[in-house]
Amino acid sequence: MANHYGIYNQGTVVLEYWQGEIELEELIEHELAQLKDARIIRKGLLLADCRDAVFNIDIDRIYKFTQLLKDTDKGQSRKFAIIINESTWEKANLYCLQAWQYNVKAITFYDYSAACHWLNFDEANVLARMKKLKDTTNTQHQKVSC
Repeated sequence: MANHYGIYNQGTVVLEYWQGEIELEELIEHELAQLKDARIIRKGLLLADCRDAVFNIDIDRIYKFTQLLKDTDKGQSRKFAIIINESTWEKANLYCLQAWQYNVKAITFYDYSAACHWLNFDEANVLARMKKLKDTTNTQHQKVSC
């Protein structure tokens, strides 16, 4: 997988780092893995840095992904900030629009400052933790590429 996530504050906070080309199947696999991760509190806060990722997913297939929220979250409220790049804007915003229907309050941002403010996170702390996730992802990606 071209992503890593970290779990903090007794499972109430999840940070994700995404890079590279992401297909729908990988996105679904990631979501299902997190849903099975007993360390994560379902009503928690999530911040995903997707600026280094390209989502190779057709717009109509985004509906398939958000269907997972309906089928698995059972109405549990979550708050989700997605930090995006310009090429991700249309797909990420469609996801966010659909996610709100399933009680996932997802909003896209272009930088950490605004995302952290919305989630009431300490930006310096998030940046330090996200750097570790990014370094882990890059190290594992380099091992696979060799």
